Amino acid sequence: MGKDELEDAANKLMSRLASGPTLSFGETNRLMRASFDRELNEQLSEELRAFQRSTRTGDFVQGVSAFMEKRKSPTFRGS
Repeated sequence: MGKDELEDAANKLMSRLASGPTLSFGETNRLMRASFDRELNEQLSEELRAFQRSTRTGDFVQGVSAFMEKRKSPTFRGS
């Protein structure tokens, strides 16, 4: 893979990530980093709390709506 191809692939990935559910990505990153310092039961409890928090976001509603309506691309707004 040449430099231009690598740059194009990186730009596509960045665009895809930026248009995704950024709040969920951030929460997942936070949970993953913290998992190294927690016992399993504590981690699972925190993941449950994180999921419960996520259900109150506009992005969660958008994702579920897109799934139910069989839309290919939900519109995430980071809220």
